[in-house]
Amino acid sequence: MLHIAPEKAFIKPLSRYIREGYITADLNANVMLRVDITKTSFPDNTFDVILCSHVLEHIVDDKTAITELLRILKVDGWALIVVPISREKTFEDNNIINSDERLRVYGQIDHVRICGVDYCQRLISQGFNVRVFKADEIATQQEHRYYGLATGTIIYFCTKGEQVVNLN
Repeated sequence: MLHIAPEKAFIKPLSRYIREGYITADLNANVMLRVDITKTSFPDNTFDVILCSHVLEHIVDDKTAITELLRILKVDGWALIVVPISREKTFEDNNIINSDERLRVYGQIDHVRICGVDYCQRLISQGFNVRVFKADEIATQQEHRYYGLATGTIIYFCTKGEQVVNLN
């Protein structure tokens, strides 16, 4: 399992359960491997599972990052991808590079877009099969608090290969 920009609440339980098969990666954090997800050195079809939560809204070239995640995911593997959804249509402007302007427009200095409900189409357009569901469907309110999941969090269950896409 590759866990990109791992959340502290998940590291201990996942490392205990998965053990040596659990790899944490990030470009700037204290993790096992320093990795730029737009160009990793992992071979094709490396990972059974990829967890990428609240990362892609920080990546200027998220389409390349998505394609890279697809490339390193095994054909029978799956990825959980989460981005904050706060509107219907994704908004991004590559001319906004100033931290103050990013804070004003995106709500954080390190965000490069505001993701919308249509973000699922971006994952599909880069080759993933996607099933969309809300965290509320799989987690209790207590689990939401423990794992830092906002009510209504949308989770993209992504696969590759010959599988049916379910957008409902």
